[in-house]
Amino acid sequence: MALLSLANLLTIFLLAGILLLMGYYFSLLRPRKGTLDWVPLQDRAPLTFQVRRHRMERRDALPVLLITAAYACTAFFSLGDAVAPDYRQAPDFIDGQSYTLQVQGDAFYAKKIWYYPLLGTGGYDLSISSDGVHWSTLWYTTQEGSDTKHYYWANAEGYTPKQALTQTYKQLLKWTEVVPDNPQYVQYIRISGRGERDILQLGKLVFLGEDDKPVVFSLAPGAPQELVYLLTVDEAVPQSISWRNSAYFDEIYHPRTALEFIQGVRVYEWTHPPLGKTIISLGIRLFGMTPFGWRFMGTLFGVGMVPLLYLFLKNIFGKRRVAVCGTILFATEFMHLTQTRIATIDTYGFFFVLLSYYFFYRWLTAPATPDRKGRTHEGWLSLAASGVLWGVGCACKWTVIYAGVGLAVLYLIHMVQRVRAWDRGEGAPKLWPWLTKTLGLSVACFLLLPFVLYTLSYLPMARIAGVTDYSLGRSLAGLAENFPVLLRNLLGKADPGVFRKDSLTGVMLENQWSMLHYHEGVHSTHTFCSRWYQWLLDLRPILYYSKDFSGMTQRFSAFNNPVTSWLGLLALLTCAARCARRVWAKLVILWGGGFFCAGMCWLVGRVENGDFDPALPAGQLTQRLVVLGLGLAVYLGVSALIAFQMEGRRSGLDVFIAVGFAAQFLPWVLINRTTFAYHYFPSTLFLNLAICRVFDELMDSPRAKWKGPVYAMTAASAGLYALFYPALIGLTVPSGYTLNVLKFLPGWPM
Repeated sequence: MALLSLANLLTIFLLAGILLLMGYYFSLLRPRKGTLDWVPLQDRAPLTFQVRRHRMERRDALPVLLITAAYACTAFFSLGDAVAPDYRQAPDFIDGQSYTLQVQGDAFYAKKIWYYPLLGTGGYDLSISSDGVHWSTLWYTTQEGSDTKHYYWANAEGYTPKQALTQTYKQLLKWTEVVPDNPQYVQYIRISGRGERDILQLGKLVFLGEDDKPVVFSLAPGAPQELVYLLTVDEAVPQSISWRNSAYFDEIYHPRTALEFIQGVRVYEWTHPPLGKTIISLGIRLFGMTPFGWRFMGTLFGVGMVPLLYLFLKNIFGKRRVAVCGTILFATEFMHLTQTRIATIDTYGFFFVLLSYYFFYRWLTAPATPDRKGRTHEGWLSLAASGVLWGVGCACKWTVIYAGVGLAVLYLIHMVQRVRAWDRGEGAPKLWPWLTKTLGLSVACFLLLPFVLYTLSYLPMARIAGVTDYSLGRSLAGLAENFPVLLRNLLGKADPGVFRKDSLTGVMLENQWSMLHYHEGVHSTHTFCSRWYQWLLDLRPILYYSKDFSGMTQRFSAFNNPVTSWLGLLALLTCAARCARRVWAKLVILWGGGFFCAGMCWLVGRVENGDFDPALPAGQLTQRLVVLGLGLAVYLGVSALIAFQMEGRRSGLDVFIAVGFAAQFLPWVLINRTTFAYHYFPSTLFLNLAICRVFDELMDSPRAKWKGPVYAMTAASAGLYALFYPALIGLTVPSGYTLNVLKFLPGWPM
């Protein structure tokens, strides 16, 4: 047996390449003896964001189109089935009515059952008979300490129905297989349902014969049309059950809510703002309530991010080669592919974070001096666009609020710079008109308009709640009635009052309290949950789907491309180091961040079932504290080396990147709720920018032979994307391939 697998060798080579690239980069930063390299380091000019912006050129069209098209092909390939049971034809069993149906022709042998729940929770009683007199009902038993169900057919006369065909929220929009221990012949079918709420839809009920293939049969004349559809084997019935035709992970929530918006029925999932689900519903309206339909919009937004990032990189760095390499890194980022193909709302939040930072950068870098015609280019349109798009993102997912913190910090730094640098000489423009106009626009576009857009996103929920008056007057009255209730809830008053959901603002405010209360209580453990310190090094992906059979496997997870994760982390530390000029100030930033994160890791982890729960055995607790201390020591050493390499260097771009990352990442350090690797998804934007910053400086260095390192690392990212592609979208591959080639780290579920 080989001591090292191919995966181990690839990991070693990649880490060596990353360290060599960063070592070469640092060597170019050091001033050479006997040269004037040290002169720029003595520059004491104030920090500023106002640097040159670069426009797109005609020659940029070809690379951006090629990269976008190539990524789109990999993203839309095998996205999901374009057919599924039709909710418009499926029966609703909420009234509890029992249906008895006769099979036309001879009885058939039923070895297995497949069924596809649509909307609602509850269960079904299913009975069969070969003669219409003696009936067998589906039952199940479970062994003590096990959730595995053992199904069988039995005479249920005199017994309370058990609803053996369950329809829980975890089973919706996915095919479920039932294998009774004692197969039977079927001539008659009897089915009834019992729902828990106001709808119980079953999309398909299929019997499989001895050859494990769906049995095609017809019902005797007179059967209700919706029951005929329920039992008909058509193109909506797949050949096998997989992620292609069934929901996986949180797809049991968001596509369902999108369909409930379309149907106008009470929604099950209300734990996130509604706009993301509304966007998902557009794909469902276009392509039907199918896996392809509910995944389409997220994938489309993921494709759209690729040219947007190219535009962003070209604006910042001005070099086509940096923009091309950075966009390839982004397009070959593992989590970007996996996370945009799943029908959840994280994609939309990231999309609007990217747009809001792009337009905010354009405002920061807008020239402040008058042009030849005496006009100033303050970039107010960009500032307005940034605020509005940030507000739209908040209506998709609350985590976009973190981006707002980063934008606010950058805004404050920039405004202080402008005020301090303002020319107060005779004949110069007055400060206060400019300041008043800028502050007024900021309040309008970062507070008022986002609030209005956020409230408007609740129109589908208000319609379902029965709101009929959407006038401005009623909405303002609802705000006045319900905001004090929300405030009393937040302050923990004993008698906070009751929300009135008879206005758009009332529905919105009630949902804010419900969402906050829900997320405060999310502490249940999950097999693949992870903490922020695991995200930094790509240690713990979240496995979305796995199915093993006959030496083959289908699986995919959400985690980062190691190039983005590992190289991006080192590049990010260089950006953080350049937020200050002097070494001691750099160490304050880097070491302060390290001690803060380590302290919060210990403090937040002291909750029940936390990493540092005092109830843990003393030996285990000591071991974890030692690991925490060692991790902190390694970080302090690496960051000190970087700080000394960056002596005398400071720039507004590095502040922009470091603040953006910190705003997206640091809130997760403070949170003790259950978290997953996909919460790191928006942070990868700033890892990409940091890597491109390194590439840009390598290309700018007159003594750098940059093509080899830059192109090699870009090719490594693309090569890993191709290598891991089957395990990113769920293609069937030999189990040995994932274990021996793709399992770079022990925590990777390959």
